[in-house]
Amino acid sequence: MTDRLVLVGHGMVGHTLLTALDARGVLRDRQVTVVAEEDVPPYDRSPGPVPGLPETGEAHAQHLSTSSE
Repeated sequence: MTDRLVLVGHGMVGHTLLTALDARGVLRDRQVTVVAEEDVPPYDRSPGPVPGLPETGEAHAQHLSTSSE
């Protein structure tokens, strides 16, 4: 019997998960089924910086260090 992985949804998170599992060899000898609404490859849907929301990464760290002064 073959192990099976069923992934529901295939946006960037699902794609990143499958890529990481494959790189670690976890998907070897497993049947993978992806159930997704879209028939196009995943793409980064993030809208970018949103005014009024905290930033991430170095810009966020910079914001934190200057806002406490």
